[in-house]
Amino acid sequence: MPMKTPPPTLLLVSGLEMITTLLRELLADRRCRSLSANTTHEAIQIYSQHSEEIDLVLLDADNLAVSPLWLLDALKAYNPAVKCVLLFGGMKPELQPVLQQDSVYGVVTKPFFVQELLDVLEVALSAPLSVSE
Repeated sequence: MPMKTPPPTLLLVSGLEMITTLLRELLADRRCRSLSANTTHEAIQIYSQHSEEIDLVLLDADNLAVSPLWLLDALKAYNPAVKCVLLFGGMKPELQPVLQQDSVYGVVTKPFFVQELLDVLEVALSAPLSVSE
């Protein structure tokens, strides 16, 4: 009997609790486990405690108190191979260095369709996410 693959675990990071709540509910419907952080400090604390089980960080680059690049560097201190997908509302010059990071596996521009987000997450995770009916 084949072993079941455990569901992926994502760390959802946004300065807006409304966004992390929405993403958590969306991903729960796809059988993903998620942890959420609404501050940079929370994100670092959660990642430091769970870096081995977190498969991907979904980072809302628009609503952070610090630069997304700074946060990625902080997370890399715990796991240099951290995988990240960025959400943002439009291209800003300050995001260009972030997009060139090897830890950025995808970008989703807001507003987005749910399937678009799922497609980017699937590629980043290299494993299909099941879509609930």
